Amino acid sequence: MKHGPVLSETYNLVKRVVFQRFDGGTPWEEHIEGAGRYRVHLKKHPGVGVLSEAETTVLAKVFQLYRDHDVWTLRDETHGLPEWEDPGDSSRRNRCRGHSARSRKSAADIDAVRESARAAAQFDRLFG
Repeated sequence: MKHGPVLSETYNLVKRVVFQRFDGGTPWEEHIEGAGRYRVHLKKHPGVGVLSEAETTVLAKVFQLYRDHDVWTLRDETHGLPEWEDPGDSSRRNRCRGHSARSRKSAADIDAVRESARAAAQFDRLFG
């Protein structure tokens, strides 16, 4: 994706909002509205829900850092990150190849995070 990176699930949700393809009653539909082609706006604040104080602090810091950046400046900054791989006009999954050296994390650390994410996703599927 030329102007990515964009998380594929987020991209799919944005397309569904913009092109009004929700069945009704979804959290995205309740809080997000289309604002042009591939653009969305927050129509209702979702609250912080289950986010921890640490997570909301990180989000607030990121927001303060980038709040005045336009989409093109953000794109250019993400394309300057070491893990950015230009896919040309196609899209492809970024599988975090080589990120361990760049992020100073060991392969074992990254595998542990992946396993933890898999376990959390499985828990969510089972217990919702």
